[in-house]
Amino acid sequence: MATYQSRFPELGFYVKDELRKFTAGSYVTESDAEIAVLDALTDAARVEESIDEVVLDEITDEQPEESADKPAAPKAPAPRKSSAK
Repeated sequence: MATYQSRFPELGFYVKDELRKFTAGSYVTESDAEIAVLDALTDAARVEESIDEVVLDEITDEQPEESADKPAAPKAPAPRKSSAK
């Protein structure tokens, strides 16, 4: 899988007479034909790691820790007193 980033959010390019577009400046493909065209584009750069792999790595690296110091529950507001008018 190859991931590419563009400096334009919706950069378009043609592969075998079919229009392909970046979405939000990102394009992911496994096609050799698309990779060849994208490597030739000057407005797109290949990203070393795909976004899914980075997110997966962050999830597995951050294990929730059990902490003994739990934050105290917020205090309830003081009851309102009516004015003596």
